[in-house]
Amino acid sequence: MSDRPRRRPRSYALGAVLIGTALVASIAALTGASAVVPASAAPASARPAAAATDCTADETLGARTLNGLDGVVRAPEPSHATVEAYERDLARRVGAVGAASDRRSAQGDGPRRIKIRVYAHVIKPSSTSKTVSRAKVRRQIKVMNRAFAGKQWRDARSTRFRFVLKKTDYTVNRAWYNAGLGSRESRAMRKALHRGKKRDLNLYIAAPTERGDLQVLGYATFPQRPKSKLATDGVVIHRDSMPGGRFRGYNKGDTAVHETGHWLGLYHTFQGGCGKKNDRVHDTPRERIPSFECPRGRDTCPSPGEDPIHNFMDYSYDRCMHHFTPGQIERMRKLWRVYRR
Repeated sequence: MSDRPRRRPRSYALGAVLIGTALVASIAALTGASAVVPASAAPASARPAAAATDCTADETLGARTLNGLDGVVRAPEPSHATVEAYERDLARRVGAVGAASDRRSAQGDGPRRIKIRVYAHVIKPSSTSKTVSRAKVRRQIKVMNRAFAGKQWRDARSTRFRFVLKKTDYTVNRAWYNAGLGSRESRAMRKALHRGKKRDLNLYIAAPTERGDLQVLGYATFPQRPKSKLATDGVVIHRDSMPGGRFRGYNKGDTAVHETGHWLGLYHTFQGGCGKKNDRVHDTPRERIPSFECPRGRDTCPSPGEDPIHNFMDYSYDRCMHHFTPGQIERMRKLWRVYRR
């Protein structure tokens, strides 16, 4: 495809490292540079790199090669125990308010729009470094609004979520600029800069990096986190995943859409693989492994339906992703009322 480098290395071309929410990509593959990450940075077996204190202690940042997908790596999704704990808590909270309230929860705020205030925090490595302009931040918010309004595809439905940029601030801190998921620097950054309440989205814009110079496209927190962790709640995205960024294939702004989907309670479409529960959404076809680029017609599970490569919660290129399903919309609005309203 046109977005792929002319020469494709055998060892490591495109990477995805995930701990519930993180997607990672090699700069060399995404920008067309000639250098590639050493093979030692992406071994065939799982290899932990840092403790995932943002979710649960048993999850670690690591990567493993996927059979049949040359040069693609990813780490485990949220553990089975983590997902089960999240779902038990959701069921308990919904059950506590009764069936009538559950029906209202499933409908979100009814026909009205749900406005989410956004506090954007741009991190710079030095005072003289080129930064992300306020205009570019506004472009990112516009992409998010189009996506959540269902305007990226003629058959997409509106989620009724809308994002209003409340404030953009700038901070110079080299350690925070490269802070990866689960790191002390990431937690310190979010605790220091977080603004607003649980219904407000804190969007951190930096250049998160993991071992081997892997560039993290983004990561986010789920809504099931306790109130005591509100100070670290939010979404972190790489500046080069924003509209016009350097990450070829991932530079139209949909990383923020994907990560905000997690912030609102969605799992990846490949969560649970071909298992019956999958991503806990009834109308997303089961998918064994994530989609990269835009592999039309791919079908990795024996259950009905081709892989949902066009879904915002897969790993496809931005140009390939364009919708949430009605079931995903219902889940986001339900979890909004239970956890964030």
